Amino acid sequence: MKELESLLKEIGFSEYETRTFLTLTVHGTCTADEISRLANIPLPRVYDTVAQLQKNGFVMLTKTRPQRCKANEIKFVLNNYLKRRKTELNKEIDTFIDRSSKLNFSAIKKAPKPPTADDWKIWTMSGKDNIRKMRHEFENKTKNEMLIFSGDGSFMKEDYEILEKLIKNDVKIRLILRRPENKQCKENIEKLRSFGVDVRTGYNGAMKGDVIDNKNVLSVIKYGKPNSNGLPGDEKNFSYEFLLLNNPVFVKIFKDYFELNWEKLK
Repeated sequence: MKELESLLKEIGFSEYETRTFLTLTVHGTCTADEISRLANIPLPRVYDTVAQLQKNGFVMLTKTRPQRCKANEIKFVLNNYLKRRKTELNKEIDTFIDRSSKLNFSAIKKAPKPPTADDWKIWTMSGKDNIRKMRHEFENKTKNEMLIFSGDGSFMKEDYEILEKLIKNDVKIRLILRRPENKQCKENIEKLRSFGVDVRTGYNGAMKGDVIDNKNVLSVIKYGKPNSNGLPGDEKNFSYEFLLLNNPVFVKIFKDYFELNWEKLK
């Protein structure tokens, strides 16, 4: 019963709606007075609560006096309600996407402001899918050079299309990663080199990420979860955090560290 109560509240039931529906489910057909007493709800609130439940298909009402209320079969009405809500939400999302596509973002004028020390910040984001999309957004804007720190290069499969396009646009891309330890890693390196990525192996540093156009550093930090074994590909045991740094001092530190390792790996 606790799980059902929790689910009803999570899908949008109010406290009174939850109590009323559970009371009817347990005690069967009830009058408003009985619902008020059994569910501990003020009598005036019973009527609007029951009306909302009836609107959503969860209860039925008699035409008698006093009026009596009955809960519909929970599995049936819950599935129907959730399917209806899914359809409604999909329509809302489609509407928002359509409206978003028609927005004129170029009309947004930003007030000019000279950069100050307060403008240099470290921005963070979590969630692997969010990180992937944000990383791709920045990578797509690369104009001249991208320096990449990697581990086994496995995550870069998601970047093949972007990297190939950038190289065709004369962007210079250099990558350092650890020595290939398996067939998949070797295949990743061959694929990247076929695009024109300049790859050197043997890197064993902890730093992972990109230095883009000597202006931004994108760094992804991978955290092991309890009982994680650390094997590549065991993604469910890890969480990720994305860091964006645009402070020239930090950018220079990352770039210098890359160049130092690049020379060592000749």
